[in-house]
Amino acid sequence: MGKTSPLIYYKDYIKRNRIQSNMQFMLLWKGQGHPTIEPVVLHLSGTVQPNTVLIVTNLIEDEDRNHVHVVHTEKQLDTTNLNQIILALKDSKYEVGTWHRLCLSLGLLEGTLKAIKSDENDSEDCLRTCLNKWLQRADGVDAPTWTSLEKALNNIGQKAVAESLKNN
Repeated sequence: MGKTSPLIYYKDYIKRNRIQSNMQFMLLWKGQGHPTIEPVVLHLSGTVQPNTVLIVTNLIEDEDRNHVHVVHTEKQLDTTNLNQIILALKDSKYEVGTWHRLCLSLGLLEGTLKAIKSDENDSEDCLRTCLNKWLQRADGVDAPTWTSLEKALNNIGQKAVAESLKNN
């Protein structure tokens, strides 16, 4: 007998993203324990948004101990989200002068950040460029998500900003 997992959208995801269709499907796997730690990517044909769903299987939690597992998924961000991210950071009173530490925490390499600093005029331009690089997955960064941005903000001591993003 296999285990099933419903796809769940959380309130903060729905508030940040425009859900343009209603989908429901189940992830079924057989065997004991959880599936592999490798992410499962589902490509959704015929949909406008999202067109892929990334399921990070190490985030599967056994919520009621009755072998019903809830898959926590999050849409990956891309360059079309750049302005939305910058506005959210501004609304959350993000300290732009910490852009270098933030981008290091997001996984960008020091060489990339030095190039950005030499090419841009001020901290706001540097932040915009480094976030754009992050969204393009430069330097082999992990998939950009709101959660990874919040984690990076927490890592550099911008906890109030991270909490504000999480609650919006």
